[in-house]
Amino acid sequence: MTLHELGHIIAAVVFKQRVYSIRLLPIGLSSEIDDPAFGGWKVIVVSISGPLSNILIVLVLILVKTYYFFLPEYFHNVLYLNTCLALFNMIPVLPLDGGKILKIILTRKFGIFSSYINTKRISLLLAILFVIVGTFQLIAGSYNFSLLAIGLYIFFHLKTRDMEASLMNIKDIVLRRSRLLKKGIYPARHIVVLKTVRISDTLKSMDFDRFHIVYVLDDNLGLMKSFTEQQIMDLALKYDASITFEELISMER
Repeated sequence: MTLHELGHIIAAVVFKQRVYSIRLLPIGLSSEIDDPAFGGWKVIVVSISGPLSNILIVLVLILVKTYYFFLPEYFHNVLYLNTCLALFNMIPVLPLDGGKILKIILTRKFGIFSSYINTKRISLLLAILFVIVGTFQLIAGSYNFSLLAIGLYIFFHLKTRDMEASLMNIKDIVLRRSRLLKKGIYPARHIVVLKTVRISDTLKSMDFDRFHIVYVLDDNLGLMKSFTEQQIMDLALKYDASITFEELISMER
Protein backbone atom coordinates (compact mmCIF):
# COMPACT_ATOMS: atom_id res chain seq x y z
CA MET A 1 0.00 0.00 0.00
CA THR A 2 2.81 2.41 0.90
CA LEU A 3 4.75 1.82 -2.34
CA HIS A 4 1.50 2.09 -4.30
CA GLU A 5 0.83 5.55 -2.85
CA LEU A 6 4.47 6.57 -3.30
CA GLY A 7 4.06 5.83 -7.00
CA HIS A 8 1.15 8.29 -7.17
CA ILE A 9 2.98 10.92 -5.12
CA ILE A 10 6.21 10.78 -7.15
CA ALA A 11 4.30 11.01 -10.45
CA ALA A 12 2.23 13.92 -9.11
CA VAL A 13 5.39 15.82 -8.11
CA VAL A 14 7.00 15.14 -11.51
CA PHE A 15 3.94 16.42 -13.39
CA LYS A 16 3.37 19.30 -10.95
CA GLN A 17 0.01 18.16 -9.64
CA ARG A 18 -0.88 19.41 -6.20
CA VAL A 19 -0.53 16.90 -3.35
CA TYR A 20 -2.99 18.12 -0.72
CA SER A 21 -2.07 15.72 2.06
CA ILE A 22 -0.04 12.62 2.93
CA ARG A 23 -1.23 10.57 5.91
CA LEU A 24 0.32 7.57 7.63
CA LEU A 25 -2.35 4.96 8.35
CA PRO A 26 -2.06 1.51 9.97
CA ILE A 27 -2.19 -0.06 6.48
CA GLY A 28 0.38 2.34 5.00
CA LEU A 29 0.46 5.75 3.33
CA SER A 30 -2.62 7.55 2.08
CA SER A 31 -2.45 10.63 -0.15
CA GLU A 32 -4.90 13.17 -1.51
CA ILE A 33 -3.86 14.42 -4.95
CA ASP A 34 -5.55 16.97 -7.19
CA ASP A 35 -7.61 15.22 -9.87
CA PRO A 36 -8.32 17.89 -12.52
CA ALA A 37 -10.72 16.74 -15.22
CA PHE A 38 -8.81 18.79 -17.80
CA GLY A 39 -5.42 17.25 -16.95
CA GLY A 40 -5.41 14.80 -19.87
CA TRP A 41 -2.59 12.28 -20.17
CA LYS A 42 -0.73 13.63 -17.13
CA VAL A 43 -3.62 12.65 -14.85
CA ILE A 44 -3.70 9.22 -16.51
CA VAL A 45 0.02 8.75 -15.81
CA VAL A 46 -0.41 9.81 -12.17
CA SER A 47 -3.38 7.44 -11.77
CA ILE A 48 -1.66 4.46 -13.37
CA SER A 49 1.64 5.01 -11.52
CA GLY A 50 0.24 3.37 -8.36
CA PRO A 51 -0.62 0.03 -10.02
CA LEU A 52 2.63 0.24 -12.03
CA SER A 53 4.61 0.43 -8.78
CA ASN A 54 2.92 -2.80 -7.64
CA ILE A 55 3.73 -4.44 -10.99
CA LEU A 56 7.36 -3.32 -10.64
CA ILE A 57 7.54 -4.99 -7.22
CA VAL A 58 6.09 -8.18 -8.72
CA LEU A 59 8.70 -8.19 -11.51
CA VAL A 60 11.54 -7.64 -9.03
CA LEU A 61 10.30 -10.50 -6.84
CA ILE A 62 10.01 -12.80 -9.87
CA LEU A 63 13.63 -12.00 -10.79
CA VAL A 64 14.75 -12.67 -7.22
CA LYS A 65 12.84 -15.95 -7.20
CA THR A 66 14.46 -16.94 -10.51
CA TYR A 67 18.00 -16.60 -9.16
CA TYR A 68 17.37 -17.60 -5.53
CA PHE A 69 15.46 -20.88 -5.27
CA PHE A 70 14.87 -20.79 -1.53
CA LEU A 71 12.79 -17.79 -0.51
CA PRO A 72 11.02 -16.97 2.76
CA GLU A 73 7.30 -17.69 2.78
CA TYR A 74 6.41 -14.01 3.11
CA PHE A 75 7.96 -13.36 -0.34
CA HIS A 76 5.10 -15.30 -1.90
CA ASN A 77 2.59 -13.35 0.19
CA VAL A 78 4.10 -10.04 -0.95
CA LEU A 79 4.03 -11.25 -4.56
CA TYR A 80 0.36 -12.23 -4.28
CA LEU A 81 -0.64 -9.03 -2.46
CA ASN A 82 0.99 -6.70 -5.01
CA THR A 83 -0.54 -8.61 -7.92
CA CYS A 84 -3.98 -8.28 -6.34
CA LEU A 85 -3.48 -4.56 -5.61
CA ALA A 86 -2.44 -3.83 -9.20
CA LEU A 87 -5.38 -5.73 -10.71
CA PHE A 88 -7.90 -4.42 -8.17
CA ASN A 89 -6.96 -0.75 -8.66
CA MET A 90 -7.28 -1.04 -12.45
CA ILE A 91 -10.95 -2.04 -12.23
CA PRO A 92 -12.79 0.76 -14.12
CA VAL A 93 -14.90 1.98 -11.19
CA LEU A 94 -14.73 5.14 -9.12
CA PRO A 95 -12.84 5.93 -6.93
CA LEU A 96 -10.21 3.39 -8.05
CA ASP A 97 -7.37 4.31 -10.42
CA GLY A 98 -9.04 2.47 -13.31
CA GLY A 99 -12.20 4.54 -12.83
CA LYS A 100 -10.23 7.80 -12.85
CA ILE A 101 -8.46 6.78 -16.07
CA LEU A 102 -11.79 5.83 -17.70
CA LYS A 103 -13.28 9.17 -16.66
CA ILE A 104 -10.40 11.13 -18.22
CA ILE A 105 -10.67 9.18 -21.50
CA LEU A 106 -14.44 9.74 -21.68
CA THR A 107 -14.06 13.42 -20.72
CA ARG A 108 -12.10 14.20 -23.87
CA LYS A 109 -14.96 12.84 -25.98
CA PHE A 110 -18.16 13.55 -24.05
CA GLY A 111 -17.38 16.41 -21.66
CA ILE A 112 -16.94 16.40 -17.89
CA PHE A 113 -20.51 15.89 -16.75
CA SER A 114 -21.41 13.20 -19.31
CA SER A 115 -18.16 11.35 -18.66
CA TYR A 116 -18.86 11.33 -14.93
CA ILE A 117 -22.40 10.01 -15.51
CA ASN A 118 -21.15 7.23 -17.82
CA THR A 119 -18.33 6.28 -15.44
CA LYS A 120 -20.80 6.29 -12.56
CA ARG A 121 -23.13 3.93 -14.45
CA ILE A 122 -20.29 1.50 -15.11
CA SER A 123 -19.26 1.75 -11.45
CA LEU A 124 -22.82 1.05 -10.29
CA LEU A 125 -23.15 -2.00 -12.54
CA LEU A 126 -19.89 -3.47 -11.25
CA ALA A 127 -20.81 -2.57 -7.66
CA ILE A 128 -24.12 -4.45 -8.04
CA LEU A 129 -22.20 -7.42 -9.46
CA PHE A 130 -19.77 -7.37 -6.51
CA VAL A 131 -22.63 -7.21 -3.99
CA ILE A 132 -24.54 -10.07 -5.67
CA VAL A 133 -21.48 -12.34 -5.93
CA GLY A 134 -20.38 -11.41 -2.39
CA THR A 135 -23.85 -12.19 -1.03
CA PHE A 136 -23.88 -15.59 -2.77
CA GLN A 137 -20.46 -16.30 -1.25
CA LEU A 138 -21.86 -15.69 2.23
CA ILE A 139 -24.94 -17.82 1.54
CA ALA A 140 -22.68 -20.61 0.28
CA GLY A 141 -20.85 -20.60 3.60
CA SER A 142 -17.77 -18.64 2.61
CA TYR A 143 -16.52 -16.09 5.12
CA ASN A 144 -14.87 -13.91 2.46
CA PHE A 145 -16.47 -10.46 2.81
CA SER A 146 -14.13 -8.71 0.35
CA LEU A 147 -16.42 -8.51 -2.73
CA LEU A 148 -19.41 -7.44 -0.65
CA ALA A 149 -17.32 -4.79 1.11
CA ILE A 150 -15.97 -3.48 -2.21
CA GLY A 151 -19.47 -3.20 -3.68
CA LEU A 152 -20.82 -1.34 -0.64
CA TYR A 153 -17.79 0.97 -0.62
CA ILE A 154 -18.39 1.91 -4.28
CA PHE A 155 -22.08 2.61 -3.54
CA PHE A 156 -21.14 4.86 -0.61
CA HIS A 157 -18.50 6.72 -2.61
CA LEU A 158 -20.83 7.44 -5.55
CA LYS A 159 -23.62 8.60 -3.25
CA THR A 160 -21.39 11.16 -1.52
CA ARG A 161 -20.00 12.60 -4.78
CA ASP A 162 -23.13 13.22 -6.90
CA MET A 163 -22.50 16.98 -6.97
CA GLU A 164 -18.84 16.71 -7.93
CA ALA A 165 -19.39 16.54 -11.71
CA SER A 166 -21.33 19.81 -11.82
CA LEU A 167 -18.67 21.53 -9.73
CA MET A 168 -15.92 20.17 -12.00
CA ASN A 169 -17.72 21.53 -15.07
CA ILE A 170 -17.92 25.01 -13.51
CA LYS A 171 -14.25 24.83 -12.51
CA ASP A 172 -13.29 23.85 -16.06
CA ILE A 173 -15.28 26.76 -17.54
CA VAL A 174 -13.57 29.23 -15.21
CA LEU A 175 -10.10 27.93 -16.12
CA ARG A 176 -10.99 27.85 -19.82
CA ARG A 177 -11.40 31.63 -19.77
CA SER A 178 -7.80 32.10 -18.64
CA ARG A 179 -6.56 29.65 -21.29
CA LEU A 180 -8.47 31.52 -24.02
CA LEU A 181 -7.08 34.88 -22.90
CA LYS A 182 -3.59 33.39 -22.87
CA LYS A 183 -3.78 31.68 -26.29
CA GLY A 184 -5.91 34.22 -28.13
CA ILE A 185 -7.36 31.42 -30.29
CA TYR A 186 -9.53 28.59 -29.02
CA PRO A 187 -11.78 25.88 -30.56
CA ALA A 188 -15.50 26.57 -30.13
CA ARG A 189 -18.74 24.62 -30.01
CA HIS A 190 -22.28 25.88 -30.67
CA ILE A 191 -25.20 24.73 -28.52
CA VAL A 192 -28.87 25.30 -29.37
CA VAL A 193 -31.38 25.29 -26.49
CA LEU A 194 -35.06 26.06 -26.13
CA LYS A 195 -36.08 28.95 -23.91
CA THR A 196 -37.51 26.54 -21.32
CA VAL A 197 -34.10 24.93 -20.64
CA ARG A 198 -32.44 25.77 -17.33
CA ILE A 199 -29.01 27.40 -17.18
CA SER A 200 -27.71 24.60 -14.94
CA ASP A 201 -28.62 21.93 -17.53
CA THR A 202 -26.73 23.86 -20.21
CA LEU A 203 -23.62 24.10 -18.03
CA LYS A 204 -23.73 20.33 -17.54
CA SER A 205 -23.79 19.70 -21.30
CA MET A 206 -20.64 21.70 -22.06
CA ASP A 207 -17.67 19.80 -23.44
CA PHE A 208 -14.07 19.52 -22.38
CA ASP A 209 -11.68 22.08 -23.87
CA ARG A 210 -14.20 23.95 -26.05
CA PHE A 211 -15.47 27.51 -25.75
CA HIS A 212 -19.26 27.48 -26.06
CA ILE A 213 -21.72 29.83 -27.73
CA VAL A 214 -25.34 29.15 -26.79
CA TYR A 215 -28.30 30.06 -29.03
CA VAL A 216 -31.69 30.33 -27.32
CA LEU A 217 -34.75 29.53 -29.46
CA ASP A 218 -38.44 30.26 -28.89
CA ASP A 219 -41.32 27.82 -29.44
CA ASN A 220 -41.25 28.51 -33.19
CA LEU A 221 -37.49 27.80 -33.25
CA GLY A 222 -36.73 31.44 -33.87
CA LEU A 223 -33.57 32.93 -32.39
CA MET A 224 -34.26 34.88 -29.20
CA LYS A 225 -30.72 35.60 -28.02
CA SER A 226 -27.19 34.21 -28.00
CA PHE A 227 -24.79 33.95 -25.06
CA THR A 228 -21.15 33.04 -24.63
CA GLU A 229 -20.35 30.57 -21.86
CA GLN A 230 -18.69 33.36 -19.87
CA GLN A 231 -21.87 35.45 -20.06
CA ILE A 232 -23.89 32.45 -18.87
CA MET A 233 -21.52 31.94 -15.93
CA ASP A 234 -21.73 35.62 -14.95
CA LEU A 235 -25.53 35.64 -15.20
CA ALA A 236 -25.82 32.37 -13.26
CA LEU A 237 -23.87 33.99 -10.42
CA LYS A 238 -25.92 37.18 -10.71
CA TYR A 239 -29.31 35.46 -10.64
CA ASP A 240 -29.68 31.70 -10.17
CA ALA A 241 -28.47 28.75 -12.27
CA SER A 242 -31.85 27.04 -11.80
CA ILE A 243 -33.77 29.65 -13.83
CA THR A 244 -34.71 29.09 -17.47
CA PHE A 245 -33.31 31.11 -20.36
CA GLU A 246 -36.77 32.63 -20.87
CA GLU A 247 -36.68 33.95 -17.31
CA LEU A 248 -33.10 35.11 -17.78
CA ILE A 249 -33.85 37.06 -20.96
CA SER A 250 -36.87 38.65 -19.28
CA MET A 251 -34.72 39.76 -16.32
CA GLU A 252 -32.09 41.26 -18.60
CA ARG A 253 -34.52 43.47 -20.53
